[in-house]
Amino acid sequence: MNSPIQFLGILFLIYLTIKFKRLWSIYISILIMSDCFGIVDRNFLSFNGLNFKWFYASIFILVGIIYNYSFFDLKKINSKKITKLNYLVILFTTVQIISLFLTLINGYSLFSIIPFLEFVPFIFIIPLTHIFYNTSYKELEKLQRYIVSLTILNCIIFLLTRFNLISFYDLNESFVGVDRDLVRSLTGWPIFLPIVFAQFYLKFNTKANKKIISILFLFLLVVLFSYTRSKLLSFGLMIVFTHILFTSIRIKTILKVMGGVLLFSIITLSLFEKNVTAFTERFSNEKGVDTVDYRYLGAAERISKTLNENPFFGLGFIYKNDADKLHLQYRSDLLLFPDMFWPNLISTTGLVGTVVFLYLLGYIGFLFFTKKHDINAQYFIIYLIGTIALTAASGHIFFRQSIVFSLLTAFHIALIYKKQNILKLTT
Repeated sequence: MNSPIQFLGILFLIYLTIKFKRLWSIYISILIMSDCFGIVDRNFLSFNGLNFKWFYASIFILVGIIYNYSFFDLKKINSKKITKLNYLVILFTTVQIISLFLTLINGYSLFSIIPFLEFVPFIFIIPLTHIFYNTSYKELEKLQRYIVSLTILNCIIFLLTRFNLISFYDLNESFVGVDRDLVRSLTGWPIFLPIVFAQFYLKFNTKANKKIISILFLFLLVVLFSYTRSKLLSFGLMIVFTHILFTSIRIKTILKVMGGVLLFSIITLSLFEKNVTAFTERFSNEKGVDTVDYRYLGAAERISKTLNENPFFGLGFIYKNDADKLHLQYRSDLLLFPDMFWPNLISTTGLVGTVVFLYLLGYIGFLFFTKKHDINAQYFIIYLIGTIALTAASGHIFFRQSIVFSLLTAFHIALIYKKQNILKLTT
């Protein structure tokens, strides 16, 4: 951090903490997850080359949980669906603990706790739902409003950085080569953009105005300038499923969507030819670390090794320093494959963990679908679709970023049930 603007920005974000009575610690955790909404570099909290921001975020979540359970009277949500969700979360966490225990007794180092702690925050869904449900609706709306406003700010910072108009951080240090001639950097990426995009796109379909259109255009520019095919696909699916699930499918609507897709394609082809070329080269037969074949072979190798050695609870949470003991051919320096989530899930928790996680994820989707008349449920369903789409291209979407998913899951469940309870009381 070498700019007075960054320093003042952080001071302002910290100042906003006093606006919260119960959620101040959780708000600080959100600042850490989002790199202060793009104001600081993602390695701002690194130590000896290791980025501990997700652990710091978890610590502040724990502080918030202890604070709320210690100083406030928390009422239980009277719902069998929530009770079942809690049981599933506990079951999945139990499988993770068993997998970690087996990792340690098999002679791997205590550093195995690091990937375990990155994946275990699903357990936060239980206490966070409880806390959010017992927080005033006004404070919940304030947190939601801050996330939306600061994510928009994050998007502006992201674009200004790409256009070299500001220099909050050095992008050259985080450029990633993609295929032959395309480089990209996701430093400063607005981590809460998917859920905020879902909110604005749903609003766009009900009451479009200049403000909403301008903000959506900003979001689409951010997605395009990420130079990331998986994000293009993810947001594209979010748009399509918004119309399939929550808007009346008419000829006029279909023509609008087709026109939007056509315009989107023209912009992509004309401005990002390298991106399109890199995408098509993924399906070539050339050997490389970033081809579809390479990802498939890396995933297949890990799944095969898991099924042979410990099909029930997996190979475990093996840290990268111990990965050479596995004698892997593809990305032998680490077990957790960086480009796909599902082989990582199978490798760490085995078939038992995979089945439980699929059931948990499906049940979360089912829970929100049963409340899809509520606008907050609609926001989360669209976000969930986009997140699941990213699992095919991101190995960390439910690992390092599991705390983000857990927080948003708990927040939207609490909003829905709290609003439902308010409606009962008023009628």
